Amino acid sequence: MNHLDNFKIWLKSKKYNQGTIRNYICDINKYLRFTKKHFSSPKNSELFIFSEEAFGTYVLHVADEKNSLRYFTSLAKYSQYALEKKIIATNNFKIVRKQVLHHRNTHLDPIVQLYQTNLTHQNKTSATIKNYINDVQQFINWSNPIK
Repeated sequence: MNHLDNFKIWLKSKKYNQGTIRNYICDINKYLRFTKKHFSSPKNSELFIFSEEAFGTYVLHVADEKNSLRYFTSLAKYSQYALEKKIIATNNFKIVRKQVLHHRNTHLDPIVQLYQTNLTHQNKTSATIKNYINDVQQFINWSNPIK
């Protein structure tokens, strides 16, 4: 039995529905195909797929895809599974996700940065601020199509 089979069993034990499980497995397979295609054999080991390098390269590769947030959620869940099962000692996907969020937040439009500061002064939670800023960024991206 491989890690994907065990991941599927783990998801079932956590009471995820079949559609969610199917999407997670599909997304992880997409990620595994990517690592196999873009990295040489020694790097394509069981542990390398959980590395910052592999995650970071993949995140940059799929960041603009329609389902990128779902892919990131799937990788986060797969990393959580690997950490819980002691396949890995550190959740490198969390590290990559923090780096990406930091990069996105440091490249915000000045007006969005002011809005973020204002939300902080209103004592909004970090989750609320993150959600508001993501919504504003999505609106900006929607209203300014890529040329």
